Amino acid sequence: MNNLIETICLVDGNVQRLNYHLMRMMRSIGKSCDLPDLDTLCPKHLRKGRTKCRVQYNMDGINEIQFSSYSPKQITSLKIVEVADSFDYHLKYADRSNLNNLTFSLSPNQDVIIIKNGYVTDASYANLIFQKGDKLYTSDTPLLHGTARQYLLDKGTIEECKITEDMIMSFDKVSLINAMLYPNEVSIQINSQNIIGSSKE
Repeated sequence: MNNLIETICLVDGNVQRLNYHLMRMMRSIGKSCDLPDLDTLCPKHLRKGRTKCRVQYNMDGINEIQFSSYSPKQITSLKIVEVADSFDYHLKYADRSNLNNLTFSLSPNQDVIIIKNGYVTDASYANLIFQKGDKLYTSDTPLLHGTARQYLLDKGTIEECKITEDMIMSFDKVSLINAMLYPNEVSIQINSQNIIGSSKE
């Protein structure tokens, strides 16, 4: 099996939503995967603010744990890209080359909305939340079932629905979420300048 990764957020040295990560790791390899105490393992100089913990593992267990400081990437526009039906990232593979290829020619402040089989999936490194009025929606066809996405679904904060490419421009804004990103932290107003390549421009 290829190496997998789990990206875990620590805030002031405290692990966030650990059970969600452990459940996904278990689903990915078909058995439980024991993690050391990340709160204790985190270097002291990284125990202020948000810290990114990158765990690499496979069927044989954990093979690497790295900690680094974190600040969110500022995204100001999203480009719609369509991928083949065979495009796959249902597991959080350490090899992200197929995703990185989608953003290779973009500016540092751009990312993508990935369309597969006509439906919205994800950005290159995050799930997507679409807002219309005071309602929040996420695609029910993500490439990867993110832990932050599942947490917000369990809380009832967001709702799953089918989102086609043609529906994108009907929303007010879109936000990127993942284990490291808070809802609305990276948020883009939906218009023809910020959503590039829409058939509804």
